[in-house]
Amino acid sequence: MKALTRKVAHSLIEKIVTGEKQAAKNDTLVSCDNYLTLARLYNSELDYAKEINVLQRFLDLGRAVHEDLALVERQLSEAKAAQHEQRQIDKLNLNTQNEPSVKEASKTPLRLQDESGSESIWNTTETSQEREKLTPRDIINPTNKPIDAIKMVTVCAAYTGKTEDDELFELALVSFQYCRNNDTVIKILDEYHGSRKTKKPIPIAAVSRLSASHGIESIEALNQDRVNTIMENVESVISHNDPYIERQHFICLFPHFEKLAWRSSQLDIPWSALGFKDRGLSKILNSYSINRPNRTPQERAKAIVRLLSQHEPGTQSSFFKRLLNCQPMKAFEWSKALKSTSDKLTKKRFGFGFRKNN
Repeated sequence: MKALTRKVAHSLIEKIVTGEKQAAKNDTLVSCDNYLTLARLYNSELDYAKEINVLQRFLDLGRAVHEDLALVERQLSEAKAAQHEQRQIDKLNLNTQNEPSVKEASKTPLRLQDESGSESIWNTTETSQEREKLTPRDIINPTNKPIDAIKMVTVCAAYTGKTEDDELFELALVSFQYCRNNDTVIKILDEYHGSRKTKKPIPIAAVSRLSASHGIESIEALNQDRVNTIMENVESVISHNDPYIERQHFICLFPHFEKLAWRSSQLDIPWSALGFKDRGLSKILNSYSINRPNRTPQERAKAIVRLLSQHEPGTQSSFFKRLLNCQPMKAFEWSKALKSTSDKLTKKRFGFGFRKNN
């Protein structure tokens, strides 16, 4: 790469990093302009690996305007095809196996040029009255197109607190199949709601909520086999509120699920940039005129599926699609305190409020 080209690439990388930091801080969307420009610069150098990395980074960020996704996905597809062709040429040219191919790609390399930015989905002057025009979408939408389904689970838990020695006392799970190419849930597979006794006292606010929903005594004791069955072959687990805390308490009880990919619908989707004033589950659903109660973990686990099934404002693309374009949460890491808590819970599993199976 020539010195001038390296300088331009370095400048673009700095702009990309700065833009990502600002977007994360202000919860705004990110334009694809600098990513496409840098990718096309690498394309002109026939460095398809770097071109692919830049484009994939943009998609993984999860802060794209809907119109930008199509541009970047198309460029990524072309880059992968060019990379494949380049590798085939290298294999055929046995005399230059250890050298990169210098042959021109079958298509003319894209030139470095300015790209026009896309408009925001919502203008900042939009009124709350206009936002109320959002049309709710059903969770399950029948389709005759080919099915490309993955299994996912939404989870909502109640716990005694947020420290490493606190415990989960109520758990709700909803498993379902989501079809990627049709962008819709195609089947609810299972639902589960269980509770367990804890060493630590349950907070007063949680006790009053439980009393309002028939009390914790009426909820089935947490059944390990049911949880294991629901979690089989899961592609992703999705939380909304306090996803890191929720995952922490869940894995302390079920440490064999520590490697599961975990996603956060609250943190990973840039709600503010998409025009929503609040990240709260109920308040976002209210924007779609969905006003069902979402107080208990069971209600909230179902509500997460309902929320992510909705189309983003002004598009025919669901929040599920955006969330799956984001990187999963950072892999779970054990601390000494968490390991100690988990060991105590798993050694005394049935004495801590689990249902014992015959």
